[in-house]
Amino acid sequence: MKIVLCLIILCASSYVGFTVSGAYKRKVRLYEDLLLFCGRVKSQVAYFQSRLVDILAETDSGGAEFRRLCSETKDAVASGRNPLLDASAVSEICGVSLSDGGTIAGFFEALGGSDGKNQQAVISGYENIFSARLTAARGELKTKGGLSGKLGVFVGLFVVILCL
Repeated sequence: MKIVLCLIILCASSYVGFTVSGAYKRKVRLYEDLLLFCGRVKSQVAYFQSRLVDILAETDSGGAEFRRLCSETKDAVASGRNPLLDASAVSEICGVSLSDGGTIAGFFEALGGSDGKNQQAVISGYENIFSARLTAARGELKTKGGLSGKLGVFVGLFVVILCL
């Protein structure tokens, strides 16, 4: 019975560690998706002059957090809600800090808010911001991501040794 309990403790702590590590991976994926979306929106606005609702409707790739953001934005545009996204809602959806959530919400708020040339300039500014945040997120993944998973395993082993 004691061995089964020790295995459960080891599995649970490893699961928690790798779940935390997965959060760093999802953050990197979110910023990669946002950068790709920026490029796509700029081309759609510049060449095809598409509407925001149409651009958001075509978003079927990317991570779950990004697709949910696009879905929420599309619903907000359709219902005429202003602001489109709230910083705290974005933070909750994406698992990012409140300041990052505010930046992402500001990006979606800026879409469709002005003429084509000004909108392209705004999107370019957000591309720079998202690029810097992607670099920071990759750094966190490299240092903290692997460490979290290993820490979960080692904490589980430590507790198992104490129990035995």
